[in-house]
Amino acid sequence: MSEDPALTVVTVTYSPGSHLDRFLSSLTVATDRPLRVIMADNGSTDGSPQEALTRYPGTELLSTGGNLGYGAAVNRAVARSAEDPRDDGEFVLVANPDVVWGPGSIDALLEAAARWPGAGSLGPLIRDPDGAVYPSARHLPSLVRGGMHAVVGFAWKANPWTKSYRQEH
Repeated sequence: MSEDPALTVVTVTYSPGSHLDRFLSSLTVATDRPLRVIMADNGSTDGSPQEALTRYPGTELLSTGGNLGYGAAVNRAVARSAEDPRDDGEFVLVANPDVVWGPGSIDALLEAAARWPGAGSLGPLIRDPDGAVYPSARHLPSLVRGGMHAVVGFAWKANPWTKSYRQEH
């Protein structure tokens, strides 16, 4: 293990099934840092978050009491992290439970954070299972850009709102 402080990873669960196991097991290759994982559970009925507690040390379950939505669940988990004196609070990584981390991927994000210390948030390049780049990064958000990409992006691949993403990468 590294001597770096523990990194808090937050994920929101709502009956994630086998996705959660893949997410948690892939964290072991994504960084050498000690990890604290907080699963903010929005009312899962499949038992997978409870099972994860027995299989993955450093994993915690925070029951939100119902389906509060993604943002509210993340906020509750981050608040719990901030209350823990062991957490240095420098970084919190938030990710969906269907993410599969590649070797060294979290370390690469932390290296990027060191290169751009003024950044408010960072995000990785995301690939679909077939290896294609998932269009998750764009210009600074605006109602028009986001709305038009969402409305026409899948049907009109060369539209100017989605195309602006592809030109940046």
